[in-house]
Amino acid sequence: MAEAPDTERQAVEPDAGEVLSVSQLNDRIASVVEDAPALDGVRCIGEVTDLHQSSTALYFTLTDGDAELPCMIWVNRYREMDADLEDGTEVPRR
Repeated sequence: MAEAPDTERQAVEPDAGEVLSVSQLNDRIASVVEDAPALDGVRCIGEVTDLHQSSTALYFTLTDGDAELPCMIWVNRYREMDADLEDGTEVPRR
């Protein structure tokens, strides 16, 4: 198999010494997740635990008893949802 050109390789394999800002890292992670075909249409179910809210976001852990996923949702998006989150809520609700 032929190797990727240097320009493509840099996009996939960043320089180990590269220092990114938080925004740059978030953008890079978001693009990887958004472009991952394996995640298209995936839904996740779990129980909300450790829910707490700041003035701008809700923070909680989604768990299935064996694994945990730290989560966050912006308050303005939460207000638009037809859901009430509290500890013990199963997401998505059936």
